[in-house]
Amino acid sequence: MDCIFKIPNGLPIYLVGKLVNDFDPIFCQVCKESVRFLGARDHLSVILKISASPQCDPKYASNLNISYAFDNTNELKTNINWFRTKSNARKNIMLKISPHEDLLQLSNRNVKAELRSFIKDPPIPIIPEMNEGICVKIIDLKEMANQVRSIKGEVVKLKYYKNKLEMNGVEYELPIYKIPTQNPLFMMEDDDEENKTTYCLKQMLLISSQLASEFEPNSAELRFYPGGALQLNSRGNYLSVLCLMTKVKI
Repeated sequence: MDCIFKIPNGLPIYLVGKLVNDFDPIFCQVCKESVRFLGARDHLSVILKISASPQCDPKYASNLNISYAFDNTNELKTNINWFRTKSNARKNIMLKISPHEDLLQLSNRNVKAELRSFIKDPPIPIIPEMNEGICVKIIDLKEMANQVRSIKGEVVKLKYYKNKLEMNGVEYELPIYKIPTQNPLFMMEDDDEENKTTYCLKQMLLISSQLASEFEPNSAELRFYPGGALQLNSRGNYLSVLCLMTKVKI
């Protein structure tokens, strides 16, 4: 029985086009309440989640669990080409996503496309979500991406200090960039400055902040364990982006 997810526009597929640039393959998992696209590579994992309820027989929907793997080919890029223009993707035109055994069908009034899995029922990478540690709300993700781009060197140092989040390069300590944030959502009790510091690769942080800033989120959170992994979570009405960056040893 056919199942269809309906969402307001093609913006999620525009973001899939961004994932194509940095990940190969791209995994996808369709279940009863969401369609998730996943990318994983050294030091960075990303989940792009479309939250929607499928329109089909409730008994069928409750058992819906299909996985796909799409390789980074010209065919894939061609099939989503219409959506790779942001002005097209943001048009107020309903997008239908129809999961089938070995492919996803995408359609709106302007385009009909297929994303075909190159393997049946691939195992989906497990991307853990951080729930503790230091968490701050980012006010402007685009500004954060611009500041990350300006940092020299390959490794970024992030420090939460006196209710402020600061970034700078490890090789070049100056300049220090201050990220506009709201009050911390959760902070560990230890006041040791070094225990509120972590490191990550600049390119991974840049990819994450750029991707998470491509839509207008209701909230954006940066979270890290002192000296550990870094997580960027951006959430909108029906779309969210979760980026997990692993720690870099200095």
